[in-house]
Amino acid sequence: MVPVVLTGRVKLTDWFAAVEAAGTIVVAINLVFFVVQLRLMGRQIGTMETDSLARERQIDAQIEALAQQVKAQNLFELHRYLEQEEHLQARARVTKNYYSNKPYRRWSRKDKAAADVVARLWTMSSIWERMGVLPDRYLQRHYGPTILRHWKACEPYIHELRKKTGGGARREFEEMALEVESLGWFSNNKDNRPDPLNPPVFVRTPGTP
Repeated sequence: MVPVVLTGRVKLTDWFAAVEAAGTIVVAINLVFFVVQLRLMGRQIGTMETDSLARERQIDAQIEALAQQVKAQNLFELHRYLEQEEHLQARARVTKNYYSNKPYRRWSRKDKAAADVVARLWTMSSIWERMGVLPDRYLQRHYGPTILRHWKACEPYIHELRKKTGGGARREFEEMALEVESLGWFSNNKDNRPDPLNPPVFVRTPGTP
């Protein structure tokens, strides 16, 4: 610290003014440092917010990637379920009865057993789609004609089953077939499915399952 030497020529008021001026400079310097600190803190906060947003986006991307993997695995399991040998044989038998217009009164036990397998198959698949295990309207889009044909083939058996067990048996299968028919994607043996990249928006009527 530089010593202050008072001489007879320096007035006391001048000394106090010098001290006051020095104090003002110190306060000004402190204010400058304070402003600089505030700006640095603001930049740090902004960086933290940017990092936080980046982390959130990264997490969202990871969740989306995981969801896509789960959907792909679910579709793989669905295809394995539908392509089991027992299910393929039952589907083939039901389809044969449908195209041959075999009267229900002439159905054998094997015919009814095959219809039961097919009805269970599409009932479970429809439940999976409703639960969100499958992509929305995946079954309608990729298995629509098969579902509708199998429903018409199995309908006599299901009506008989409902008389014995109650009116709700295989309801999800029936509702899926009715939805496929109402969509009209396969009317008149034509493929009228919408563009998968720009699917239409469907609004369900309030109160419908």
